[in-house]
Amino acid sequence: MAKRKKANRGLVIIMGILAVVVIASVGVYASRVINVDKNAGLVQTDKYAELRDRLDSLYYDESKVFLKENITADEIEAVGKEVAKADDKELKDQFADLETRFDALSQTNNLFDKIDGQVPLNGATMLEYVRLKDNATEKDIKKVEKAFAKQLKDTDEDGFYKVIASLLDQAKQQEALFTEVNKQIEDLKKNKDLTYEDLADQLADLRQEINKMDNNYVKARLLRLLGEADRDLTKLIGEREVKEAEDRGLSKEEVEKRRQEAEARARQAENRQRELNQQSQTVESQAPVQSSQQPSLRPSQPASRRNSQSQAPANRPSQASPSTSSQASSQEQPPTPAPEPSPSNEPPADSLKEIELPEASQPTEPSQPQPPAADSGESAPAPDSGAGEAPAGGETSTGEAAE
Repeated sequence: MAKRKKANRGLVIIMGILAVVVIASVGVYASRVINVDKNAGLVQTDKYAELRDRLDSLYYDESKVFLKENITADEIEAVGKEVAKADDKELKDQFADLETRFDALSQTNNLFDKIDGQVPLNGATMLEYVRLKDNATEKDIKKVEKAFAKQLKDTDEDGFYKVIASLLDQAKQQEALFTEVNKQIEDLKKNKDLTYEDLADQLADLRQEINKMDNNYVKARLLRLLGEADRDLTKLIGEREVKEAEDRGLSKEEVEKRRQEAEARARQAENRQRELNQQSQTVESQAPVQSSQQPSLRPSQPASRRNSQSQAPANRPSQASPSTSSQASSQEQPPTPAPEPSPSNEPPADSLKEIELPEASQPTEPSQPQPPAADSGESAPAPDSGAGEAPAGGETSTGEAAE
């Protein structure tokens, strides 16, 4: 009996030891499984955190309203490929917002000329004066408005789309202005009773209206347009008078006299065109320094101003630019809000619609042409060697840098 009890006691001890070993083994295994799961989770979290950082780096700052300066399509495409592989709705939504902003930026900037190599909106900085491209049409502007109608519906809470709306408004105003001027010129061409004197008066009136404009880049283009109109219309009037003399059966001497008169006036018009082109270059090259504005962000951020030569706004630490006197002074000034878009029912800025064409007059004998009235504040000095390369751009105007 004693031996049996001793054997049972030994069995119990052995079973207890085995149980402890089994429990310890299970614990070690479970611990390893948990650690593996944790490590896997950490790897996944780190991967998405890095991707989120890449997305965030494409914005101007932590408010995620404006895009970074000089952003390119390649950068958007590269991060988009990575986001497509991620199983994270927040990442995909953020990229969709980023891509929409980039498209709006590119398409809007592409409506305007570059001024001194700069696009209208870059980062959180908008040029004060912009100029619509020669080939930009009303249809092009409406296409951009339609593509981003949802984002442009309410811009009070988003400074980026508020600037886009302002630029599109300026594009519409300038398109209406250029269209009106071209229409007046076409009406003059259709006026068969137009004389040299009438033409001189009309061009002088147009010149006076052009000189009132604040935007030197728009003014420069209109001066060139005025010179072309003077040249073409003077030639048209001369050809018409020669033909009229021939149709009336006037003497060869009289016909030849009118032909010589027409040629002389055409040469004078070409000289006036060259002078206007020179003045156009001077006006553009002497345009005031292009100051830029950073509209209110979401949430509110400090505003900054810079001139057209600066590299980046001074309030962005990661994109600090060389210190300049203009930047230093601008940082001391109180914030200047972005211009509000003008209501669509108001007449375009710098409009020439108040100019009315005179009633058609009867043909008169040719006389010496009267050139358009000279602007009292402008002379026509010969342009510098680089005057023809003056900045080209429109009123308050991305690609290589979102162009």
